[in-house]
Amino acid sequence: MLFQAADRIIKSSFYLLFFLVPFIFTPLTSELFEFNKMILTYVITVVITASWAIKSILGGKLIFRRTILDIPLLLFLTAQIISTVFSIDQHTSIWGYHSRSHGGLLSTISYLFLYWAFVSNMGKQETRSAIRNLLASALIVSIWGIAERLGSSPSCIIMKKEFGVDCWVQKVQERIFATLGQPNWFAAWLTAIIPITWAFAISKKKWWWIGMSIIFFTAILFTKSRSGLLGFGASFAVFWLTMAWLYKDRLKILTRPFLLLITFYLLLVTIFGTPWTPSATEVIQNNINRKPPTVNHPNTGTVLETGGTESGEIRKIVWNGAINTWRAYPLTGTGVETFAYSYYQFRPVEHNLTSEWDFLYNKAHNEYLNFAATTGTFGLVSYLIFIGATVWLIASRLRSGQNLLPALLAGHASILITNFFGFSVVNVAILFFLFPALAWSVTSDKLEVTSRNKKFSILQIASILLLILVTCYLLLKVFHVWYADVLFTKSKNLATEGSYALSLERIESALSLRTDEPRYYDQLAKITSSIALELEEKGDGASAQLANEASRYATTISPYNLNLLKSRVTILYRLVQVDQQYLHEALPVLEKAVELAPTDPKVRYNLGVLYGRLGQIERAEEVLEESVTLKPNYYDGRVGLATIYDSLGKQALAREQLEYVLQNIDPDDEEVQNKLEKLSK
Repeated sequence: MLFQAADRIIKSSFYLLFFLVPFIFTPLTSELFEFNKMILTYVITVVITASWAIKSILGGKLIFRRTILDIPLLLFLTAQIISTVFSIDQHTSIWGYHSRSHGGLLSTISYLFLYWAFVSNMGKQETRSAIRNLLASALIVSIWGIAERLGSSPSCIIMKKEFGVDCWVQKVQERIFATLGQPNWFAAWLTAIIPITWAFAISKKKWWWIGMSIIFFTAILFTKSRSGLLGFGASFAVFWLTMAWLYKDRLKILTRPFLLLITFYLLLVTIFGTPWTPSATEVIQNNINRKPPTVNHPNTGTVLETGGTESGEIRKIVWNGAINTWRAYPLTGTGVETFAYSYYQFRPVEHNLTSEWDFLYNKAHNEYLNFAATTGTFGLVSYLIFIGATVWLIASRLRSGQNLLPALLAGHASILITNFFGFSVVNVAILFFLFPALAWSVTSDKLEVTSRNKKFSILQIASILLLILVTCYLLLKVFHVWYADVLFTKSKNLATEGSYALSLERIESALSLRTDEPRYYDQLAKITSSIALELEEKGDGASAQLANEASRYATTISPYNLNLLKSRVTILYRLVQVDQQYLHEALPVLEKAVELAPTDPKVRYNLGVLYGRLGQIERAEEVLEESVTLKPNYYDGRVGLATIYDSLGKQALAREQLEYVLQNIDPDDEEVQNKLEKLSK
């Protein structure tokens, strides 16, 4: 009885994994989408693994089905572990970057357990049921996204009980993302799933599956995702070419569904356009604002800065930085998921002349280069071996007569394309690791294992009880991770409102659940530094000391985290109002930040300002000159340098800086105009 119950739990959990994870998001946490999807994936993995272990205990042996992916997966896991051991930030490598969560060592272990659990416990019928759950989820989410395009986001109804799309800062009507969090992520997920509808359209209920395919394709178009549409093109070509090869003697079976799909797809493209099609508004605006062509000058930045640098140009720069990082750490990389820290040490200067020059890049926007930079050659090669083995696994079973296999191969191909122009997220990663499991299980009979004895032995009872305790402990720890983030988010919101006492209570509660999270110590430092300013008149320096220690500890956990270093400087600047000694403590922090981000003009600017405040004027002059050399059109750098020149009696040089601002950056800046007038007197 318990054996059958464990088996049912495994099946139901996989069905929930495919159906429920895409829907999960909540504004209660610091990141609405990926973090919550990863937490649910952890919960389901723990439940499935525990149930699988119970089946093995009752069956008297390890229930494990070997596949050709076992060695590639173990190689990949080994590479991830080695990279984590030598990581520049082990905390991030284990848990993943905080705004993504997916991609850390724990998430990789989770996906691998899901793969092995699936092939060992799911048969043909269970696999088909899992696929039906996946399709049902994709259908609902696609309709959800299409509703956003029509101006009524179901997310807003759930979160704010109001019709419309105003609950999102993003222009969701222009680029939908439904419950996935970002248009490119939504498109990548759908392009991997849509080939399954083509497979079913060939075999049964043609019009139902063609209709579903049209809904999916419409949603993909509404994301306006270039990588998504390229992935769709790859999956379409792989599927129909593979089917033509398999059905070369019966091509009539393919002709009608193929022509119907092509007709509907072309019609939709004609009506709605593609990501490369300019909108009517853009065409009109471009005609109104048409100007003679201009040449970009290295000293004035790019013309695109006013309207946003083209994403492809930015990607090339980031990819170049990723390659430079790989060259510096060729074997094991800088550590799993540490791109947000390592990139800035090798960030090309050209990045400063883009519209996103001061954006944080926590991914290389190319999954392969991301693996190269963070896990080195060992990690990249093991990843490519796994991809090759997956293709071989699916391709070797194409002759089984299952139309789902070409669909899974096509879906896998689309992921390879979308990952090339972006990066994997939780929903896509689940498909990436479980598509080969689906391909294996849909062509294999389920392992026949039953409980050996009707009565449990004492050893079995003890093992199961211990396993249940461990499972409960793991589920509790996962809940603590989630709830700690909820408390952290509440703390931030309360601090924004000025309720520092309540905010402090929340962050202390969060730290009681997670003592290893640097962001929480950083938040504690921000709150206590604010409290220290309120208590300054009473002469209470305890809060200031706590803020300093908490901030220092955050940077101890994540010593290469540039954001934490910047935050520490801000906190120390606040504490200067309590005690001037903190100004001197900020100096080595900013100097380290410059060391970690040598091409970042803003960090150098802040260091130059600090040198100025400390009376080291010549050093301030030198650093500010470096700042504007890195980014010639840097407003703050130019104005700051003019101030330093003026203090050194170099009025002519000061005027040059201010004139540069008016001629090349902002000709209508009244403050700069006034400063220039004062210098001219």
